[in-house]
Amino acid sequence: MIASVTVFLALFIISYLDYIKKMQESAYVEWDVKTITAADYTIEFDLDPAFFEKWLDQEAETYLEEE
Repeated sequence: MIASVTVFLALFIISYLDYIKKMQESAYVEWDVKTITAADYTIEFDLDPAFFEKWLDQEAETYLEEE
């Protein structure tokens, strides 16, 4: 009798812990989707001052004319 109750409790605890784990995974995915921002799809890099000067000389006028 004691062995049966022990096995039943062990199976119940394993099932309960698995249920809690799956609920937390689902909650994390829901949180991740709700907190999506533009920063998730962008990159950031530093521009060398020489690069910016070159862009001003060669491309800035063309870019400003299009607007």
